[in-house]
Amino acid sequence: MNLKNGYRWNILGLATFCLLTFGVIFQGIPPLIRILVNVLNISYAKAGALMGIFTLPSIFLSLPSGMLADRYGPKKAGVASLWLSDR
Repeated sequence: MNLKNGYRWNILGLATFCLLTFGVIFQGIPPLIRILVNVLNISYAKAGALMGIFTLPSIFLSLPSGMLADRYGPKKAGVASLWLSDR
């Protein structure tokens, strides 16, 4: 596949943006633990369990999405995931 240099930089920029966004989403919860403990009147252990439960869907959805990407190709799987996330 003969790709132009500009296209490669666009893909690299998009991948970097997605990884940074992913990190911000999952690192945004720990600073809120103290607030959750006070507002919900729960222990730190329960707040930690809530934080762990928040990451479970990404763990369990990564295997089927990887299998779909292998079967149908990453472009079709990516477009389908973006379409489903809009719904």
